[in-house]
Amino acid sequence: MFPNPVNAELSIRGLNANDDVVILNASGTELRRAKAIGGQEMISMDHFTKGIYINQIIRGGLYYSKRVVKGQ
Repeated sequence: MFPNPVNAELSIRGLNANDDVVILNASGTELRRAKAIGGQEMISMDHFTKGIYINQIIRGGLYYSKRVVKGQ
C-alpha cells in the first residue's frame, strides 16, 4: 500500500480476485467498499478530508488492516 501519507490515489497491491477492499474512518464507519478484480486496486482519496483512515482487506473471512494518513 503506497504512498502513505496519501494525497490523491492510494495503490494497493497483492490482492486476490474477490478480496473486499474497505476504507473506514477513524471512528470505524465504512466509507468505501469494492471487490478487487486483479492484483492491484487504485483508490481515489481526493474527496476524503485530511486525517487518519483504516484500509481493510477482507480475504476469506480474515481481516487485514493498515492505517492510512490522508494529507492535503
